[in-house]
Amino acid sequence: MKRLFSALTIGIALAWTTSAQEPYEPRPLEELLIADVSYNEDIPTPADVTGYEVGEIIWPHELVIQYVRTVDAVSDRMMVEQVSESHLGRPILAIYVSSPENLARLEEIKAGRAAVLTGDAPGVDIGVQQIK
Repeated sequence: MKRLFSALTIGIALAWTTSAQEPYEPRPLEELLIADVSYNEDIPTPADVTGYEVGEIIWPHELVIQYVRTVDAVSDRMMVEQVSESHLGRPILAIYVSSPENLARLEEIKAGRAAVLTGDAPGVDIGVQQIK
């Protein structure tokens, strides 16, 4: 038992010192993007909006909300809806990302999904059973 404890202690100590010696260096955003995809130049990068590169800091809630709302304002492929507030009064958002055509019929899509989940969509079985 003492050997196991000693081995675990040494392992944790080595892991701790190794991680402490190698600070995290965020990769540039360009390295994180898919190379063969064209991106809309009108959509700002996170650094454009927040002043911080991706991975440079742990974003507080306010910066996440700021970036999401900024992208929503300039993109026709995103819709943001505040659905509630946290106990601290922070907005809780539903974020929909799709084609402009699908976003235009979002309520229809939601109704169809609800019908499938409640069993009201005849001929459609997604294998979900309600617990009663």
